[in-house]
Amino acid sequence: MILSESEKLKSFVELRTKYIDMLDQGMLTKLKFNEQNQKLFKELDLKPFSKIDSFEKALFNYNYYNTKAKISLSQSNKFKELKKLKKYKREENFKINYYNEKDKATKYLVENENDTDIEAYYIDLHSKNLSKTIYEIYFKNRHQVILHSKSEAIKDILIKKDVFFDEIRPSLIDKYVNNG
Repeated sequence: MILSESEKLKSFVELRTKYIDMLDQGMLTKLKFNEQNQKLFKELDLKPFSKIDSFEKALFNYNYYNTKAKISLSQSNKFKELKKLKKYKREENFKINYYNEKDKATKYLVENENDTDIEAYYIDLHSKNLSKTIYEIYFKNRHQVILHSKSEAIKDILIKKDVFFDEIRPSLIDKYVNNG
């Protein structure tokens, strides 16, 4: 049976939530979570949307590019250890491009959500190098929609919306952000 784009998006949101719940319950590791997402994109045969005009499309793009960036980060670290400079640089470029695309989706989500339904703040990380760099964006009225970014442009939007708190809090998904 061939699913329509809207049916595929609905399946994506349901399975994304299921995988996050499994991660929260310790049934998936961070690596397995990203692998499941990668598999999900292939199974649904959905590509990133060039025109984002809904919360679901933006969330799909966020997940797609975040997963791709995490995989490129892993690959670049592997190539760095193996001293394969060309491959390392290639994966670093992919990673940067994927994070830029992820931020476009994040920007859409932030700009199109009601201000009273968003809260953003820096998160407590084991990596002190990233302290007060990465912040969490919590969509209070959306189940399991908790995003992360380092983008100053998005942070400025959150500040203008008066939903960014300049404080460090534990992440709502601490097991994910502070493990491997």
